Amino acid sequence: MFDFRSIQKESGTEFAFKKGDYRAFDPPDHVYPEHSDRIGVDGFMFAFLHTADERQAEIGNLLSSHAISREPCSATDWDKVGDFIQTNIEPNLPKNSDANSIHKLFATTATELTLRPFWHGVLIDLAILIGKSLVEQQVQYNPVWELDHIPLTTVSSSNLPVLRLQSGNQEQEAGRSGSDLETALSEAVNTDPEIAGDWDRWEEVVTSTAAKLGVPVPRKLPDATDLFIENAKPEGVLISPVKEMQLFFYQSLHRKYGFGPDVNSPPFSLGDILRPGLSWSWSNHPGL
Repeated sequence: MFDFRSIQKESGTEFAFKKGDYRAFDPPDHVYPEHSDRIGVDGFMFAFLHTADERQAEIGNLLSSHAISREPCSATDWDKVGDFIQTNIEPNLPKNSDANSIHKLFATTATELTLRPFWHGVLIDLAILIGKSLVEQQVQYNPVWELDHIPLTTVSSSNLPVLRLQSGNQEQEAGRSGSDLETALSEAVNTDPEIAGDWDRWEEVVTSTAAKLGVPVPRKLPDATDLFIENAKPEGVLISPVKEMQLFFYQSLHRKYGFGPDVNSPPFSLGDILRPGLSWSWSNHPGL
């Protein structure tokens, strides 16, 4: 069980950062929500949602000291944040542990590499910040923050803040079944959500599906992500920024100190979370 107070107990050695550059996030109960009681869970949720300006100032200082925008908002900005994570990520091992010894430890023993405590604070702050970016950029899906305390089939981790994306036209669409083409395309994107991020493939799917049904190809191609979210009613699609950051951080740790990415593995880009589509190579988002 990770205790956020351990960040303050770290030695004054620099690791990737100078001491004092950054005051890390520390939730009221000092632990992740899955280890909290009800009061602690609510406290974590409040800190996550209502200290955004304070946390943005802290993480902004850290990012700007590494020549990254203090307020990343675009996918390209977040690519740079992701590159920063992959370059600087550190395991919870003594400073004098070189990359070769860490790689050997990771490859030849059952030791599970964990994050240096400092990085848990960075993880939460970046989750707060990318959650803000998602709310601003996905406004057409009526994003709503809520507490994930009910078992759902979408990506979740017990009692974490999650962002629910819903259809932008739920009231208008409530009684409409849609055309045969829309129904078929919805089935296609729900079967293979990755096509939502590949325009050429999606165009081929729309064209071939229309031909099979004997209907004309729409002048404007339907939006694959819209169809996916429409089909996810009434629950909508959930994104857990904390869980996504945990996945990105730990896979970055593996790529740096483990065997590295396979030559055929897809690009590892944090900015993809803000790009069109439903799946990211490091994520267990429901689109995968």
